[in-house]
Parts: sequence; C-alpha cells; structure tokens
Amino acid sequence: MITSVYARIVHRELRQRGIEDSALFANTGLTEASIWNNDRLDNHGFLQLLSNARRYLAAESVGFLIGGRQNLPAASMMGIAMYSAPTLRDGLQAMASYSSLTADYVRSELFAGPETATVKLHFDSIGECHDIHVESVLAMIQDYLESVMGNQIQAAQFLISYPPPPLAESYREYLHGKVIFDAAFDGLRFPAQWLTLRSPFADNGLWTIARQQLALGLQAKSGADEAPFTRHLRSYMRAHEPPLPDIEATADSLHLSTRTLNRRLQEEGITFRQIRLEATHKWACRLLVDGASVEAVALALGYGDAANFRRSFREHTGMSPSGWLAAQRDPINLVAP
Repeated sequence: MITSVYARIVHRELRQRGIEDSALFANTGLTEASIWNNDRLDNHGFLQLLSNARRYLAAESVGFLIGGRQNLPAASMMGIAMYSAPTLRDGLQAMASYSSLTADYVRSELFAGPETATVKLHFDSIGECHDIHVESVLAMIQDYLESVMGNQIQAAQFLISYPPPPLAESYREYLHGKVIFDAAFDGLRFPAQWLTLRSPFADNGLWTIARQQLALGLQAKSGADEAPFTRHLRSYMRAHEPPLPDIEATADSLHLSTRTLNRRLQEEGITFRQIRLEATHKWACRLLVDGASVEAVALALGYGDAANFRRSFREHTGMSPSGWLAAQRDPINLVAP
C-alpha cells in the first residue's frame, strides 16, 4: 500500500493539462473518488497510474512533476516528522524510519561517515516506474535539505543507478548538485557536517507526536514484519557516527521508555546491546580499513583501552583486528558507503 497523496498530485496535474480521467485511470482499478476518499492505495493500481501518466506526459518527467510540485508535509506523517525534527540528521533518519510505513515497497537509509553522509534508496518490484520513483524522492529530499539550509545544495551528489534517460536534461534542471548516472545505487551524498545543522522548522510538540506515531506504526507492522523495531534501531545506529547512541537516546527516538523498547526487542529475539555492538564493529571495520590504528579505533568507539577492543572484536569476528584487516581482499564491500 502507498499513501494517496502522490496519486492526487498526478491527477491534479494531468487534469490541468486536459487529460481525461478515463485515460489516466485505465487498467488501474482506481477512480477519482478512490484516490481522494482513501488515505492509501493498492501498489499495482498506483504503479499503473504512473505508467499511464508517463504516456501522456512525454515531454515531462513524471517523477519531478510529483516531487517538484509539493512540500514534504503533504507526504503525511513522514513529512511532519522531517520538518519538525531538531536537526537534519533527525529529519533524514525520520524519513528512513517512516519510508516503509508510507509505501511498503520503498525504503531509504541514512549512513553517517567521517566526511560524507549518504542516503540510499531501495525500491522493490516497481519495474518500469523505477525512474519515476527515483526522480520524485530525490526531488523531495532536495526540497527538504534546501528548506532547512536556506540555499541550494550544490555540494551534493545525486546518484542514479540507471543510464541517462531520454529526459536526462530534466535531472540537471531540477537537481542542483552533481548528477551521476550509472551509479552503484540510487541516492545522494553530501558533506557529513550538514547532519548537525539545526532546523528552523523544529517543533517539539509535533516532533513528539511524530515519534509516537512512528512507534505505533512499527508496532502495527509487528504482526506482518519480522522485526520492525530491530530494523529501526539498526537504521538509527547507521545514521550516527561514534560514540553511538545509548539506549536512552535510542528509546527517545521513538518516544518510548527504555523498558518498553527492551520489551519490544525481546519480542523480536534480540537485545539493544547486540544491535549496538553490531554497529560498533561495523564502524571498527571501516576505521581499520581507513588506516586508523587499533588504539585510535578503541578510543573512537569508547573502549577503555585497546585490549578491551581487541577482545570484543575477536569475539564478534573470530579474528584479531590485524588478522581481519590482513584477510581483506576487497574491503570496500565490507563497510558502509
């Protein structure tokens, strides 16, 4: 299922261009009433709607039509969470957490790095509508970043996994940073220092409501999803650089008590310590590959001394830090972007 907001925007824009409803809704199972009276739509019908729209907008990008004609608050609670968040990091992490609740075939991830932050986009089974989704999501993220920062994000890199499409020039028109086609994944990279920027739209009341709604949304998926809270925590850890958040800060990301969070994780067969340790050792691998000494890695990750770090690393990987590093033939594949 997907929020009806995007279908309503497409319907509005094509109606203004004189396209009849019978043409737009052909083979979708949707009607004007269904997209305006229901909050969520069936994936198949929505994807067919996008395909129909592309047919009648040969000279325009459907994705940029969607992403470039709205503000994120239109995207339901996800947009409210992003704009009410205290910092850009909080807002982009809220997007990552809400993305699977807004559309169950779309997911975003935020990775914090020493110099560069990365947002990765994942789309499941959307076929010929892949580019439309990439365009609309990148345009919306750009709108969010520029609204918070107050200027164009020319230092960003927009990564597109497919070759330049027929309307490639529209990418350079709508996206203000460097556009790279044939990339390894869809998403964008930008200076990591942006993550700490405070948002002028921050609102404590709305931010509290957004976190509460996220926790409720994750709990609602617990029956169908194997481990929604585990997925959220892993995503939350990836969005931070060392020292990684403790359980109090992590529970606060969902406006939960630590007791409730621990109970949710116990139901999913995992502990907070396991998730945090997993993220810690991913950072250890990254820092070792980047050339940091064992002592420097231990200090960065909050270990009391190098001996404690070596012991923990061996328990987690079965190898010493130096042994693990020597065994790596293609270390790029072992670390986050």
